Amino acid sequence: MWLIGKQFGLQEVFGAVIAAGAITIAIAPLFSRLLRFFPHVVIGSLKLGALIAAVPTPVLGALSSAVQAYGMGRELFPRRCLIRRARGSLE
Repeated sequence: MWLIGKQFGLQEVFGAVIAAGAITIAIAPLFSRLLRFFPHVVIGSLKLGALIAAVPTPVLGALSSAVQAYGMGRELFPRRCLIRRARGSLE
């Protein structure tokens, strides 16, 4: 959407979102019929894989100290909690 907005404008972004929603609604019955061929283990594995692939972006953004003045050191608190949690000292 960012690329569409950068090249064409906000009106085209809204149009693309509406079109994507319409296509999703149109093909939903097909996928609901196909869903019975996949066991819950396969579906859970796919969801877990998507989650693992998506997690590094916000975690690295939250834990990075690229902006030195942001929060004046408060951005280090989540990192300390994660380190203590990994060591087992934070419950």
